[in-house]
Amino acid sequence: MNILPDLQKNNFYKGLKTRFLIILSVIISFGLLASSIMLIPGYLASKIELEDIISQTKSAKKEINKETQDILDLPKSINSKVRFIRSNSSYRPVFSVINMAVSKKISGISINSISSINAKDSEGVHLGGLTVSGVAKDRKSLLDFSKSLAEEKSFANINVPVNSLTKDVNLPFSINISFSK
Repeated sequence: MNILPDLQKNNFYKGLKTRFLIILSVIISFGLLASSIMLIPGYLASKIELEDIISQTKSAKKEINKETQDILDLPKSINSKVRFIRSNSSYRPVFSVINMAVSKKISGISINSISSINAKDSEGVHLGGLTVSGVAKDRKSLLDFSKSLAEEKSFANINVPVNSLTKDVNLPFSINISFSK
């Protein structure tokens, strides 16, 4: 049996419902607040990681841009080298001059090295030449070799240093050859 009147019962149920809703909303609010607090470290870590990835991407783009620029500058470099070669095309190729010098080699001469000399005089005129080094069996073969080089019209000056003629056999020599114009 219920002694309370219906009006008070309804007020009592309304009060219980209100308290229940308030407690439920407080629990939900604390849950949302706690979950938000737990998400902050993950958010900060992912933000730092994202900034690191962005900076790595920017530095990689700079490296790629530098490599790309090097590739794009390659034709300009090649063009300047081709222009240089064409500007000096009036001079005979070193390979043909070396072939001329080697073709004049006689028996008793052993050529160890051939060096190309590219220089300009005080007036800016190109002075090309070769230095032929090796060993001669004897003095006569060295003098014959230098005479055969002197007979070539492409060579202007053949210079055999005197110290190359000091020994009688197995003479080391170094002959400087100037090209004719």
